[in-house]
Amino acid sequence: MNDFWKFRLSPLARPPTGLVHDFRRLLNDPEMADVCFLVDGNEVDGHRAILAIRSEYFRVMLFNGNMRESVRSGSIHTAASTPIKLNDVSFPVFMKVMEYLYTDTVSHVQLGLAMELLIASEQFMLDRLKLLCEDIVRRELDASNVIGILVTSHQHNAKGLKELAMDFILSNLAEPDIQKGLSDLKTTPDLLVEIIQLGSSTISQAHTPDILGRAMLQQEVQGSHPSYHGADGNGVGNPFENADSWRQRR
Repeated sequence: MNDFWKFRLSPLARPPTGLVHDFRRLLNDPEMADVCFLVDGNEVDGHRAILAIRSEYFRVMLFNGNMRESVRSGSIHTAASTPIKLNDVSFPVFMKVMEYLYTDTVSHVQLGLAMELLIASEQFMLDRLKLLCEDIVRRELDASNVIGILVTSHQHNAKGLKELAMDFILSNLAEPDIQKGLSDLKTTPDLLVEIIQLGSSTISQAHTPDILGRAMLQQEVQGSHPSYHGADGNGVGNPFENADSWRQRR
């Protein structure tokens, strides 16, 4: 009896989910599309409901904007159904944006495309896509491309990638490519200043234990060595006090 109930309560086999596969089939499929975009001379079909729920940018464009002329009735084009022209994004990048909107992921993205896609992700207000792009780019960081990556991440508010690029630069300042790249940052002075400040802070932190060690040693000597009891007689005085007095006089 117990064996029978154990058998009955065992979990049933479940087929794998097909949701992402089914949504991928809808990607650029004109059969059920109700909106069309024109990118680099190429028409891209989409579904307003999917795009709007996935992106605030498209929700405003398709439901609150003046884009009614792009809406289709089923799969039939009318004379008034003019595609929405997008000028600020290339066709390969826009197709990757659409892939993300329909599947929540992107595939086969190399470094160059990832940088363009990162810029587009900010344009279309897609924070998760931006993080996916940052993760792709960080794996390709090297001395030859880190300055360009730093500038792009700075301009497009990719904070995590910017921090990684900064750390890489400060850890590899001796690299000729990085030194040359830093000299080219004169066109982005605020970023150059930020690198200098971060580098100075890093150096200060690296010396902090030594400074604290000397301060502790001074306290021990002051309590036991007569030469640190003031310059009254044979004593040489406290050099830390002399330095403080000199700073006050200045």
